[in-house]
Amino acid sequence: MTQPPGWDHGPPQDPSGLPQHGQPPPYGGLSAYPRPPMPPPRRNNSIRLLVVLTVFVVLALAGSIIVVLATHNLTPAAQTGATGPVGSSSAPPTGTASPTNTGSADSSPPSDSAAQAAANNFMSDLKGRLYSQAWLKLCDAGRQKFADGDALRKYFGLDRKSLTNYTITNVAPESYHGDPRKRVLVGVLYSPGRSDTLSLSITLEHDEAAICGF
Repeated sequence: MTQPPGWDHGPPQDPSGLPQHGQPPPYGGLSAYPRPPMPPPRRNNSIRLLVVLTVFVVLALAGSIIVVLATHNLTPAAQTGATGPVGSSSAPPTGTASPTNTGSADSSPPSDSAAQAAANNFMSDLKGRLYSQAWLKLCDAGRQKFADGDALRKYFGLDRKSLTNYTITNVAPESYHGDPRKRVLVGVLYSPGRSDTLSLSITLEHDEAAICGF
């Protein structure tokens, strides 16, 4: 029986080359319908890593802040007691300046008479403008703080005025960092006219009374 024309090549094909609806794809061919998309990759590991890095950065910043604050708080304490005689070379003398700590002081204070004599000699040199002699009457720490008599002169402001008179008004015991001393108060008069009170701290060093603070 003769078949109708075109049957010897099988059923008709779609011009696009894809099988028609209901027809299975040829062996090894692609399906006419696309497969569903693959699910996105999990990000649990990335999120965990980000959280760990964030915690590490926060802890590092907190540690840095603690170190800075601790250093700032320790700085003033480290500087305490490290200075020489009281005051700076540019500041005017005051009666409330702290005494100078010295490691070579003797274990007993000078007598009242020795302390008064040391203060009198020191003030006499300042009044007579014998600044190098006054410098020699300082304790060891005082001579380290002030390079020479000229530095002492500038500290007391005697480069701008002169000391015309002084009077020792009081001698009393005191202690500075375990160093027994005597505190001598001196009333002074400057020219041009101005009065003030100096407070001299006298220590016993190398068996001699020395000026170690004002």
